[in-house]
Amino acid sequence: GALTPSGDLYDMLTNDMTRAAVTASLLSVVLASAARLSSNKPIPSIAEQFFVQLTEVDDSTNGTVTLQESLFFDGAARRSHLIAEGILVQGHLEEINRCDTHPMGYFVTMGGPPGTTPAQWQCTNTSIDPSPATCSLKNFWDLPTNATYEGTATLTLSTGVHAVCDGWMYWSNAEQYSFYTHKNTAVPARLAKVTTDPAFPSYHKWHLDFTKFVPGAPADDAFNAPRGVHCNHAPLPVADYMKLTLPAIKVPHGRVLSIMDRISSWQNSVLP
Repeated sequence: GALTPSGDLYDMLTNDMTRAAVTASLLSVVLASAARLSSNKPIPSIAEQFFVQLTEVDDSTNGTVTLQESLFFDGAARRSHLIAEGILVQGHLEEINRCDTHPMGYFVTMGGPPGTTPAQWQCTNTSIDPSPATCSLKNFWDLPTNATYEGTATLTLSTGVHAVCDGWMYWSNAEQYSFYTHKNTAVPARLAKVTTDPAFPSYHKWHLDFTKFVPGAPADDAFNAPRGVHCNHAPLPVADYMKLTLPAIKVPHGRVLSIMDRISSWQNSVLP
């Protein structure tokens, strides 16, 4: 006659199958939940007191290195020192912002053509009211909170290092950007402009590699000008010193430029 399922062996098998089905179902729920969480992964909070070395590459000219930079930044103390070398600044440029000195703060910009020494540089020194209402630095890592997480990618940085990174995409002023940190860390790796505003066909695509990042407040002497620089006495204070940093660049009225904005502006306005 026909076999009918019965006995302890059948019960054991069916119970195992039921448990396996339940386990598989739970696993699918967990994986789906993990995928949802991963897709919403936010950009980590990156220290606003740091030293970083940067290399800027023009992706519209087959990878031309346009700028080598070092930046000492202390948002809490309201001071920064940017050192840039390359074709975007036509030689050497340094900018020092000090909102932490009294009775007056100051903004110094100095530099010269390639091969010149500090004693040969031009220098402009501007006094500023150091009160927080008048003199402040915008956060350097001022990135959109609604950036879309794109998953992980392996980047070849300008140093030749291959880095596994988390990546995000966002739009700003009709241009698309990608931002990367080293995977599961708050260490920046790259910022890239991947599409440009169609209204400005001369704008270039570029990427900026953060090749060395040291969190923590830089030492006091990191914000001093190099020895040998000669600056005239500072004129009377100005209310909005950030408007003086790049007079050749068209800046929307009332907008305060961050250092990151200025780097992007150099690319848009200096390159042919």
